[in-house]
Amino acid sequence: MSAGKRRLKCSLLKNATKRGVPPRAFVTGAASGLGQRFCQELLSKGVSLAAFDLHFDSSARNALESMATPGQKVEFYTADVSDANAVAAAVDQAIDDVEAPDLVIHSAGICEPSTFLETSAESFTRSININLIGTRNVAAAALPVMAAGSHIVLVASLAGISANYSYAGYSASKFGVVGLTEVLRMEMIERDIDVTSLCPAEIMTPMVLKEQERVDPIRIKLKAFAGSMELDQACTLIMQGIAARKPRLVPGFRAKLTVLLTHVMPGLARKIARHMIRSELGRERAAIRGKAHRDVAGL
Repeated sequence: MSAGKRRLKCSLLKNATKRGVPPRAFVTGAASGLGQRFCQELLSKGVSLAAFDLHFDSSARNALESMATPGQKVEFYTADVSDANAVAAAVDQAIDDVEAPDLVIHSAGICEPSTFLETSAESFTRSININLIGTRNVAAAALPVMAAGSHIVLVASLAGISANYSYAGYSASKFGVVGLTEVLRMEMIERDIDVTSLCPAEIMTPMVLKEQERVDPIRIKLKAFAGSMELDQACTLIMQGIAARKPRLVPGFRAKLTVLLTHVMPGLARKIARHMIRSELGRERAAIRGKAHRDVAGL
């Protein structure tokens, strides 16, 4: 079926599952972390799944395929989300194999923390291309074929609402995702498609664990203010919010408090952040002076 005919067909359909379990879902970033957990949750509910990522190793494929029941589809597609043509081709093939999605969860993304002056042009551009342009590409490929009553969830971050130290590229890209989601939410009213931005604080995924290899005391202290969650706990709260069609999901009390401070009392939020940064810088300077003193004393 041609893309034009699919769009015509979908525009004439009413999705009867608006508040129920979606029959078909497309999930990006599905090979690991949060995206993989979304896939597992959906498969456990009988949803047919199209899983997208840069690469699926045998263990990632087996983990999802083993959950499928007879008649339940699980298909895998590889694509770089920053490549619009590759995304469009993968989505088009998934529609042929699984049919048009009732739910899309775009979870693919990267995080390369460093202060702005330490961030190369290549790293900054990579964050924008994968996190923001990638979100645009997935939405552009999926939305035209989604029926009335369907739902798209775009994973941003708490760092897309409240910026954090050493997140120059990441926060810039995620603020863009939050802004794009707000626009899409308004524009999709006419088509009766719900749009959700997911803005979690730190969730203990493989990406976060890799990020923690680059220890930055200031970033860690600021992130601790917003709290962190284990993957299973976060996924449970997020899936509940997705089922409720919430326009913005911020799981966790401390993360919600951070958003409240940022929006309602931005001056106070900046003062708290400034105090925490200066306090940590003072500790770092004191540690350097102490080391220098010990080195001199040891001569």
